[in-house]
Amino acid sequence: MKSSTNTWESAYKQVESMWGLKPDSLLVRYASLVPEGQVLDIGVGEGPNAFFFAQKGYDVLGIDLSATAIERCTERAKEAKLNFTGKVGSFVKLDIEAESYSLIIASMVMQFLKPSESQTVFQRLMRGPQLNGLIYITTFSLEDPGHQRVKEQHAPEVEGNTFYHPKLGSHIHYFQKDELLGQVSEL
Repeated sequence: MKSSTNTWESAYKQVESMWGLKPDSLLVRYASLVPEGQVLDIGVGEGPNAFFFAQKGYDVLGIDLSATAIERCTERAKEAKLNFTGKVGSFVKLDIEAESYSLIIASMVMQFLKPSESQTVFQRLMRGPQLNGLIYITTFSLEDPGHQRVKEQHAPEVEGNTFYHPKLGSHIHYFQKDELLGQVSEL
């Protein structure tokens, strides 16, 4: 069984830019709602969301499994003189200090966990925002075309709407709307 850490590291080493450098359009659109403070970007990748907020004056901490991704982010941040700290690690094990962040970004990372694993991560995320702070989550849902494709390929379902993806060395979970809203209903 492949390790997802090795898979992502290998992928970043093979390309100069995997996801591009533009931040998520919804983050840009609603950036004015984010209070002053620190931003945490889990699964930071090449840093487009992190750098958008660092350019606006926020102190940003980016976490990623890939050392190559973190090295790229750190180099770009130094060149641009941005307040960015990169850390190699898994967001699954990340201890998020209570009421520490004005914004926590979890863009396209939660789907790599089985529901039995994601509940703990959601609980950690929920305690992280400061007063009026926000959590930004994007993930796969049942409406995603990939969900239908994986079912047509008769991939084994590990847990409800969760499939193992051998090429990624990871699980892929497709959230139901109520399932995701139930995880973040405390906000």
